[in-house]
Amino acid sequence: MFIDFLRLLALPLAGIALFLLYRFTESGDRRISILVAAGFLSRALVGQALFWISYLRLPVGRSLQIGEGLWFFAQDGVMYAGTATAAAQHGLDAILRMFRGTSSVSYVQTLSLFTLLFGNAVSVSLLLNLFCYAATCAILVRWAEAVPSTRQAVLLAIAAISLSPAGILWSFQPLKESFFQFLVIGFVAACFLWQRAWRTGGPSARTLLGAAAAMFATCYLASGVRWYIGLALLLAAALFLMLVALGVRARKVAAFASALVVIFVLTRTFLFAADAYVPPVMARALRFNLTSAADVPSDVERYVEATRSGFERTGGKTAIRTTAAPPPVPPPTRASVNAPPSPPAALTPVATTAATSTRSTTVATTSANAPSPVPAPKPATPPTTVATNAKPAVTATATSEAKPTVVVFYVPRRVPESRARRLLSGAAAAALPRTIGERLGLVNIGSSAHGAFWLFVDVDTLFFDLVLLAAGASVFLGFRNGWYRNALFWLVLVLTLVTGVLLVYTVTNFGTLFRLRAMIFNTLVLLPLAVATVPVREPDALPEPAAGGALSTEQA
Repeated sequence: MFIDFLRLLALPLAGIALFLLYRFTESGDRRISILVAAGFLSRALVGQALFWISYLRLPVGRSLQIGEGLWFFAQDGVMYAGTATAAAQHGLDAILRMFRGTSSVSYVQTLSLFTLLFGNAVSVSLLLNLFCYAATCAILVRWAEAVPSTRQAVLLAIAAISLSPAGILWSFQPLKESFFQFLVIGFVAACFLWQRAWRTGGPSARTLLGAAAAMFATCYLASGVRWYIGLALLLAAALFLMLVALGVRARKVAAFASALVVIFVLTRTFLFAADAYVPPVMARALRFNLTSAADVPSDVERYVEATRSGFERTGGKTAIRTTAAPPPVPPPTRASVNAPPSPPAALTPVATTAATSTRSTTVATTSANAPSPVPAPKPATPPTTVATNAKPAVTATATSEAKPTVVVFYVPRRVPESRARRLLSGAAAAALPRTIGERLGLVNIGSSAHGAFWLFVDVDTLFFDLVLLAAGASVFLGFRNGWYRNALFWLVLVLTLVTGVLLVYTVTNFGTLFRLRAMIFNTLVLLPLAVATVPVREPDALPEPAAGGALSTEQA
């Protein structure tokens, strides 16, 4: 009873907090405000409608409903909601002490806290996703206010996040995509604050501590959701902090010392948050065990291959397969009319012997993987055999002495796929609509899913391609602005490349890749922003102005 009374108080407070956070996204640019409002309302109104349709079992898409407010695309959400409800029933202590090996433990803990405060309904996850969306937009809007030159890049990022078909869909259910998107963008924003503090001259301890604390918190939570992305954040941040320290002129020693401290704490934060999932050799190396450092590359390679093999063994209705053409099949040495058709796979020649009998016997080629042919009834007249290349038929006639006859046949063998071919097929599945990728011969995807699913997927893929093209164009056009000297750009680029390569190589099920593609999307939307964020130069590092011209600097 007391818990119910607290929830009655907490719900209005949550509504007020969400309203204030939404007000924090207000911008001087009317286009940004309209985009934020469109994204918020589409998530809130449609999400509520879908919840009640499934909760009340209304006759709308009943075959797609799971019940209790859940839908068919939220299979993981069933597990998350169930675990969060069970933890909330045992109180705050059970939430805080949740086993770190729990799947997506950081998200489940946060969802458990919301469930404890606001009730056991699945719609609580919609409230959490709305908070994450509003907080993400607020970060980007404040970024544009701090650096006016990034206004167009922020407009592009907010448009991509607000209007993403997949992003809107995942926000309707207890899924971690909105939560994880907020963490990644929050981590990059914290790194931006760190860089800006050092590049503006004498950084205040308060600013540096705030930026470092934000990096620790977001890295901890992200590592508890997806440990491999937490590792990517750690590695990219280490490179970023060193590049920032290299660019400092006045207090270089202090910059390097603070960077090393932050890297050390980030490493410990990552290990604490994701230790249950980190491979042992990698964990020992991150604990500065030098004897294990040499084994890390081979251990990572084995882990990646094992992960891909796990996806291949699992299979699924939308399995991603390469479509490499097999090498030409050499004709068999001897064949008959009863020989089975040549298999499309590559063939390995195998020689065997067969003894002739006292009556006519036909010698046929066989395959290791083909079933044994059923003997045909004896015809009235001997069959006419036709050999390859119009050679005479191969028969054994009755003789007084059995003579061995050598027969060459071919056994199918699997053509090994190169890693480049696997990577190309995965990239085609992620970045091209299914029909285009298959017609180009780059990939083959199982098509047993519903036709409406593929229509939605193709629309989202085209939207993903627009963001990808915009990011590539911003990098190309912004070269003259010197983004290659900007540590923030390399931070985002490393995150994008590491995440993208790992996903398109290891994931061999398109349904899974479709959801995980959001991780690539999260960093792609930040690339134009990183290009537009030109770091301010320190006063003592300003070059001499050219004769007859004034030196212009942009604040970052």
